[in-house]
Order: sequence, then structure tokens, then C-alpha cells
Amino acid sequence: MTAEKSLSLVRGSFSGSFGKDYADNLAALDDVKAGKQQAIDLSSQGHIIVSVVPWYSFTAVTFPYSRHNDSVPQISIGKFYEQQGATLIPIAIQTNHALVDGYHVGLFLDRLSIYLADPERYITPMA
Repeated sequence: MTAEKSLSLVRGSFSGSFGKDYADNLAALDDVKAGKQQAIDLSSQGHIIVSVVPWYSFTAVTFPYSRHNDSVPQISIGKFYEQQGATLIPIAIQTNHALVDGYHVGLFLDRLSIYLADPERYITPMA
């Protein structure tokens, strides 16, 4: 979110090195907040769209649909909350059922819960 409270797209990077990716992604966020808009070409199907809405929790999300980008997975993560001593995170996932089955989404969520239960084990230290 910019200083004017408008939302913007940010292209994240992934190299496999948490320390490098974290620093690069923070720099990209700072650029967008400073008004240095990134050119993001969404015509390619080689994306995963992730939105974070830390201001509220949700039980469902409706994503915009475009036939052109219907193969691009969309994920939204909401505000964490406590329930019966556990921290819960609302996550909405939309995929194209012709490409991804509920089984695959289940595998993703199982792996994500393992990572979130012990993140220090899986994140390489930042050097």
C-alpha cells in the first residue's frame, strides 16, 4: 500500500535463498511505496498471484476471473487470529480445476502448515 493508501502490484522474486529474496522483495516494496511503479506483464501464465489483506480475516474470497489468466493460481491470505489457543490464518486459493485438483491444493496446504509450524527449520539464515 502506498502512502496515499492505494494498492499496487509488486513483482516478488524467488531464487531459493531466503536472505536474498527477502532483501530483494523488501526493496521492491519500498520502490512501489516511493511511487516507483514496477512494470508487471500479466499476459504470461507464469505467475502465482498472492494478495495479503492483514486488516481482516475472512471465510471466503471471490477473485476476479479472466479467461486469459484462468491458469494462474490466486491466493489470498487474511489477518491471523487466535481460536482455542491456536493461531489460525485464513487462506483462499483459486485454481483452474483442469490443471489442479483438490488433492494438489491439499498437498500444498499440508506442506504450508508444516513450514509455518517450524519456520526456523526451513528458512536459511540471512547473511
